[in-house]
Amino acid sequence: MQNSSSQESPSVKRQLVSGSLFLAVAKYSGMAVNLGVIAVLARLLSPELFALAAITSVFSNFFLMFCDFGVAAAIIQHRSLTPRQISHVFSFCGWGGILLALLFFFCGSPVASFYGEPALCGLVQLVALQVLFASLNIVPNALLLRAKKFRFMAFRTAGVNLVAGTSAVAAAFLGAGVYALIVTPLVSSALLFVVNYVKVSPLPFFFRPAYSEVKMLVGYSSYNLWYNVLNYFSRNLDKLVVGKFMPMSELGFYEKAYTLMLMPVQQVTAVVNPVIHPVLSAYQNDRAFLFRQFRSAVRLFAQIGFPLSVLLSFFSPEIIGIVLGSNWDAAVPVFRIFALSVGFQLVYALQGPFFLVTGKPKWMFLCGFVPVVLNLSALAAGLAVWHSTVSVAILIDVAYVLSLWATFHVLVTRCFGERPQQIWTAILPPLLKSALWLVAAELICHYWMEATPLIAAKIGLSLPLLHDIWKEWKRRKAGFVQTTKKA
Repeated sequence: MQNSSSQESPSVKRQLVSGSLFLAVAKYSGMAVNLGVIAVLARLLSPELFALAAITSVFSNFFLMFCDFGVAAAIIQHRSLTPRQISHVFSFCGWGGILLALLFFFCGSPVASFYGEPALCGLVQLVALQVLFASLNIVPNALLLRAKKFRFMAFRTAGVNLVAGTSAVAAAFLGAGVYALIVTPLVSSALLFVVNYVKVSPLPFFFRPAYSEVKMLVGYSSYNLWYNVLNYFSRNLDKLVVGKFMPMSELGFYEKAYTLMLMPVQQVTAVVNPVIHPVLSAYQNDRAFLFRQFRSAVRLFAQIGFPLSVLLSFFSPEIIGIVLGSNWDAAVPVFRIFALSVGFQLVYALQGPFFLVTGKPKWMFLCGFVPVVLNLSALAAGLAVWHSTVSVAILIDVAYVLSLWATFHVLVTRCFGERPQQIWTAILPPLLKSALWLVAAELICHYWMEATPLIAAKIGLSLPLLHDIWKEWKRRKAGFVQTTKKA
């Protein structure tokens, strides 16, 4: 088995890299559009309105998580599904989406009453449409991933992002106010479903779907679903609690700092993770081969992620000023701290697809309790003891580090049967090098660069890290070209 995997390794690398490159085009063009939209809306709307949209997003993400039912990963993993079984899964998702959308619609009034913000009622009721379209899109999108239609998905996503972003900006200029902030998810969810459904048709919808046709997916998908529930709480509970116990303006600054920090994490993982599971699922029984791919991915993400972390933290005032404007200076301290967790989050994000491709969603679910408990503890201590969003950010950073250590220990020992030291040796060198650079750069700027324009000094100091990232990219590119020629 190992020999066959070795022979297929160049093909695997080509599929991983080509798929990632296509998705990178879509995601980075989407990031550019999103940054442009945020830059415009941040200058037209107040932090309080962004806080209302953030609360709506937290609740909608909870319902969107149940739209999937965990079946997308199951469709990719189980390649023996017949077209009839897939149609029944699609039908279950459709009916589930209708029920979830109705339930979310009727949550509008309770949510508005809980926060004392009447505008939340209308926002929640409109976003119920996103829940419906997202449910209908689960199966078509999973089929495209399973078929490795990465090129089509790249151009589709780029086009949808452009249309949705333009619509949001137009709505803001036309005086839509806070409702302009939900235009992007509404438009993008509807367009993605329509385009995907046309691409994968025929995909019949059964008004009376049969459970017997889909029960083989229940065990695999249920663990994935409940892991997503845990991940949701670890990611979103802080915003719900901060919005309840602190002023809306404070939540607006906190949420926007968190969103900007999360952008590079989402853009990188959204490019690589959707490719890992479809490509490597063909080798799900060769654990040694999968572990080599995992270790290689960890090394790459660490060598890029940790330098990126310290650069984002170092340039936090400039990033906030350029993207959001001077009215958002209060978000700088929180963003500076959150940015330090980017490298850890990038590396941690690899656990999901590798738990799934090794057929261990149960362990993924159990490990999901770790960040929930740690983040809850961080949130309680930050608000109850220090009553500060900066303290919350510091403690949540610590929670991310501990979650990475605990989860990777389980993944490496239980799923691969290997020693965790092989992973820590890939993580520690770039982590220590980046940390030392940040300390040195901050000291130099503080004590020796007072006579030099600060931004020029910062750019000069950042050149060694940027050179390291560029060198790593060139090395990976050269390796890919070499394996392609050998193939």
